Amino acid sequence: MNKRLLVAAVLVLAVLVLGVTAAPALAAYPNTLDPGIAAVHPWFGAEPVIWEECDAAGNWSVWSAAEPAPEWAPYKAIPAGYDVWFVGWIFGSPRGQMVRSAGTTSIDCRLYDPDGTLRWSIKPRAAKKHWNDVEFGWEAPLINKETGKVWVIGWTYDLGRLPAGTYGGTGTWASTVPAIDTQWSPDAPDQRTPTHYSVGVWDCTYSFTVE
Repeated sequence: MNKRLLVAAVLVLAVLVLGVTAAPALAAYPNTLDPGIAAVHPWFGAEPVIWEECDAAGNWSVWSAAEPAPEWAPYKAIPAGYDVWFVGWIFGSPRGQMVRSAGTTSIDCRLYDPDGTLRWSIKPRAAKKHWNDVEFGWEAPLINKETGKVWVIGWTYDLGRLPAGTYGGTGTWASTVPAIDTQWSPDAPDQRTPTHYSVGVWDCTYSFTVE
């Protein structure tokens, strides 16, 4: 699936609201991803959640972490030798708003082992330090110019390699301040003002299998 097309499919909810360590290898996520990493989206907002991987040639694949899976993201268990990363990201314009997103987006998460034991959790205050730097994403039409820069900011946490089994958990993704987006949408060709998004809280559940 084209990486650009994946944007709307993966983070439609995130765009509406605009023990291990975080690895600097993903400082440019979601523009780059090392092979052998399963980038799981626990805040996807619907089951099944999706996970991504990238091969050595730079080809991206998107999979569903459970079944039944949609046609655009077939089911695939995460290989046992992969590092499991929890990821989330926001995209938009202007850049300054993406920079502020690290402070205005509140996220938490809990991960349970196959036997139901709590394996890992993170609270919003601790989660804030795991945001990456804002990166240039791509060029696209903006409401005030034919072509402009769209910026992305990603959140990453390296859980390491997990034993085989089916894992599950819950999480919350919240926007604490209103936001705007100056991207132009082909669905609204006469749009001349920014799209406004209000504050909101999204609770979600997820599951994935390692085998």
